[in-house]
Amino acid sequence: MRSHLATGQPSLDFREKIIDVYFTERLSVRKLAKRFGVSKSFIETLLKRLRETGDIQPKPHGGWRSA
Repeated sequence: MRSHLATGQPSLDFREKIIDVYFTERLSVRKLAKRFGVSKSFIETLLKRLRETGDIQPKPHGGWRSA
């Protein structure tokens, strides 16, 4: 059950679903990662960002800069 864009970034909808399941079912990080087909580090980073900032938006990626 992956919901990644061409860039490999999980969508906001997908992130919200993970958070919803985390709070309603109280699953471990390992079980969430397995259920959603993502790495444990992705879940850990998502939960950390939610705790620290209250936001689950991905950080912007650097892009190509002209000289």
